[in-house]
Amino acid sequence: MKKEFKFCFIVSVIFVIIAVSGCIKFNKADFKGCTSDSDCISVPDGCCTCSNGGRATSINKIHEKEYIASRHADCLGIMCPMVISDDPTCFATPKCVENICTV
Repeated sequence: MKKEFKFCFIVSVIFVIIAVSGCIKFNKADFKGCTSDSDCISVPDGCCTCSNGGRATSINKIHEKEYIASRHADCLGIMCPMVISDDPTCFATPKCVENICTV
């Protein structure tokens, strides 16, 4: 009886962890940590790129794939203007300032 209880308890805990993890979205700010300028890259800030009226931000390059994948999922169905942005972030060089990637 104790083995069955332990098994059911473990299965229940695993189920809850899986269910909750699907509901948790990452915080894009978590991608900004850095130790040097070379850690940082420029990425679109939102759905539209600088080539389509948007802005840029910077993140740690080790998170680029995750960031782009989340952006793709968040931006399905969004249409961007066909205009080159003149936002200053589009021309800024990403830098690591106080251990945070900035543009």
